[in-house]
Amino acid sequence: MRQMTKKSRKTASKAKIRQALIDLVPVTGFQQLTVSQLCQKAGINRGTFYLNYLDKDDLLRQTESDFFAGVQKILGKNEAASSKELFSKAAILELIVYIKQNEALVTVFFKSDLAARTEYRLQEIMTEVFSSRHANLTNPAIKQPYASRLVFGGLATIFTLWVQRGMRESPEEISRILDQYRRLSPEEIIK
Repeated sequence: MRQMTKKSRKTASKAKIRQALIDLVPVTGFQQLTVSQLCQKAGINRGTFYLNYLDKDDLLRQTESDFFAGVQKILGKNEAASSKELFSKAAILELIVYIKQNEALVTVFFKSDLAARTEYRLQEIMTEVFSSRHANLTNPAIKQPYASRLVFGGLATIFTLWVQRGMRESPEEISRILDQYRRLSPEEIIK
């Protein structure tokens, strides 16, 4: 019984610390954030923080890892309709909904000094998931790594911009924008 109590306290402490991260990063930025600020905001002592995380970078790594595991799961489980399709429309819509459901956390990632890092990680995950199902990433029409950066970087940029603009568009609308990006040539997009 005592073990359960200890485990639930640890879970509650982690939740408080992550909420403090969500509350403070938009104000201070991640680079300027201190463990002391996190502890004060979470209402915990430094010892409790260090029972859960090595430092603030470890907190960020674990938080990102949890979030991006969800992204990878969504993109990995949905098979594209054809071998030429990057990800199914259902996968993209589910990913958009997942991002919307995690809006407070995603805002920390995309609307702070973590934005470039987060966008790049999203691009990496898309590349990893797609390449695990399609061999053509080793010999695309455009030389690697340019091909992956063009395709997956563009998708990640659209997600980033959507979050940075306050997720104004509905999940369905941003899904349509992503679908158009995937189907249209650059000339067709800007004409």
